[in-house]
Amino acid sequence: MFGRGVRLAWRRRVDSAASLAFFLIVAALFPLALMSEARSGLAPAATWIAALLATTLGSLRLFTDDAANGVLDQLLLAPGGTGLAVGGLLCAHFVTVGAPLLGASPLVALFYDLSFEQWARLAVSLLLGLPALCVLSALGAALTLGARAGGLLLALLVVPWGVPVLLFGIGAAQGISNGAMLLLAAATLFALALGPWGVGAALRMNAE
Repeated sequence: MFGRGVRLAWRRRVDSAASLAFFLIVAALFPLALMSEARSGLAPAATWIAALLATTLGSLRLFTDDAANGVLDQLLLAPGGTGLAVGGLLCAHFVTVGAPLLGASPLVALFYDLSFEQWARLAVSLLLGLPALCVLSALGAALTLGARAGGLLLALLVVPWGVPVLLFGIGAAQGISNGAMLLLAAATLFALALGPWGVGAALRMNAE
């Protein structure tokens, strides 16, 4: 399912590009209202807000094509377990949506005039936290699959869910204490452990 997820994302590469572009645009807007000396302090919050919104946007059509052509029905009947199959899709989702945001972090460092040390903390926080955001956005996409105004519902679900990860990520990027980094890592491990099964249950509920 990982390979299939990557191939589907490549066919929908405009969606992935839109998510990345949205991330960069949101991250670039904040410095316009600030003096240069205040930019670096705002970078963690602005970047994490942009990442939360961009991963939500990148999940809008995560399961749409598979639901339309019947692949989701086969996935739910997979002999190896729905959780493992969904886990492959979630890995592909991170590679095609989350990883590009991480790769764009040097541009964010330029927007905010970050030092190498500040950028490194921000990049590590994104590396630890983006998988959790991808899992949460995928769960929201599974719950709202086929719903009217699904994009609005997706945002209403995922943004509140993502607030703890957002706060841990901001704290980790600011480097105030190691506690935020540990909490961020714990949140991601929790999401990775339970996320595939939760997404699978949501898809199964939608199929019934």
